[in-house]
Amino acid sequence: MMNARTIPRVKGNCDGAVNSDDRGPFKMAVNNPNGYALTYPDCMLELGDLNADGLVNTVDLDLFANVVSSTLLVARRYEYDEENRLTAVAEIDGNPLLEIEYDALGRRIASTDYGVAVDPCTGDAGPVTVQTRHIYAGLNTVAEYISCDGGDWGLAREVLWGSRFPEPLALFDFTAAGDEQAGTEEVLHYVHDALGSVVGLVDAGDPDATPEPIPAKLVERYDYDPYGKTYIESWDASAGGGSGAWVRTTASAYGNPFAWTGQRYDAGVGMYHFPFRSFSPELGRWMQRDPLGYVDGVNFYEYAGSAAESAVDALGLYLDKDVIHNPDGTVTWHVYDRGLTGWFMNHYLGSITFNPDDAHQAWEAEYVFSRGYEFFGAARDFAKTLEISILVAVVGIPGPEDLIFPAFKLFGEVLRISAKEAANAQRLRELPEAAARVAEHARAKHYPGHTADSVMRKILDTIRGAKHIFRHPDGTIVFVKGGRVVIIRPGDKVHGGTMFEPDDLEQYLKKLIEEEGFKPGVCDDMPGIM
Repeated sequence: MMNARTIPRVKGNCDGAVNSDDRGPFKMAVNNPNGYALTYPDCMLELGDLNADGLVNTVDLDLFANVVSSTLLVARRYEYDEENRLTAVAEIDGNPLLEIEYDALGRRIASTDYGVAVDPCTGDAGPVTVQTRHIYAGLNTVAEYISCDGGDWGLAREVLWGSRFPEPLALFDFTAAGDEQAGTEEVLHYVHDALGSVVGLVDAGDPDATPEPIPAKLVERYDYDPYGKTYIESWDASAGGGSGAWVRTTASAYGNPFAWTGQRYDAGVGMYHFPFRSFSPELGRWMQRDPLGYVDGVNFYEYAGSAAESAVDALGLYLDKDVIHNPDGTVTWHVYDRGLTGWFMNHYLGSITFNPDDAHQAWEAEYVFSRGYEFFGAARDFAKTLEISILVAVVGIPGPEDLIFPAFKLFGEVLRISAKEAANAQRLRELPEAAARVAEHARAKHYPGHTADSVMRKILDTIRGAKHIFRHPDGTIVFVKGGRVVIIRPGDKVHGGTMFEPDDLEQYLKKLIEEEGFKPGVCDDMPGIM
């Protein structure tokens, strides 16, 4: 483990507080040391050397920004390694709070918490220093061993995980936390909300206990603001004059490390540790820039596209096809633009809710999102070309004209395609309704002996696997697969469309193009989408 160390007080205006008022003085110290010495004669210039290289210069600016952004709320200092991973949190006066070590895969394998209020090894009052070793299966922590104040190592907890990441299902606690003595297994079950956040911790009880079984009971409950500021209440049987009451705590009384969106919560510093970044619920932002760059937009520190109430970023890397398990057993898939407009902003495209036990609904959902991702994934390379070209043009990096001037043409292409994507997003939401309108007419006129479900399956199969797509200026779209033809018309038409099997498919398609003005779809089309 890293040794505790003294961290120098950040330089500023020397008023005793580290806040936004120090920004101007610190910039002066870097850019005009003599002017700083005259303006703040009682301040030591050396206190601005935040990276301890013996110089107060521009290299210290980023470190200062991290300090100030965090100390606007609480006076703390944050340290990072060469891969920009959080390695230490300390008070400004140097008192350490948290230290973290990582393995080659970027997983937290060891940590040290300083000043823990209750000794988890004995149950006695602290403060105590707790070292933890984290054991993994993939990205999931399956076991943790602890040592208190340099004592012997012992198993602290084991965790059972679900199929989602992260989805803690059960906690097997062996510490002195909770209702059991150290070394005694206490089984606790997690209760989640739709985002995967832990909202309750249930003691499994003991149905085999004698003389009376011990029933399961809710022992801890969790609440959050939209960006993860965490509020924990534990049941205290001795409170309320002996009748019991919910008591607000700063950390789990049962040693539970998982809370908002299922991620690890470092209660001592009020931060969440995701697999690839650290998150501050106080600031509502990441503490490090996105390792993947512009994949979620131009803001490297923004969480979930500022849609924290409906979206998650499980890895700390990017928004993905968010899967939310609803209380009624249905599943909701959310999709975000991961391609072109994602270079500018995180673009929410829509969602679909389905019953996972219904193959028909699950198939439809898979179609909508897989085709959407196919399109936007292909657009990502285009976006990166645009990014490089604009950088060359705006920054003025010397280069050939064929790099500089196309930037503005490409920017125009972005605007055009962004408008197209906005329409695509609308079609994503309209597709199930359009297919239903088509099914109604197709069954009545062409498939009277079929069930409504079988007709819908045929329509979706044709759209999903279409070999040919034709479009009309009035908005009508024709999908062709095998001998089947599906027509989807705009909502203002007499009927929404139909499905049939023409006697001479080749002649029918020729008529579409030569007589009715249809044009073949282009290669970037998503079937059923604009």
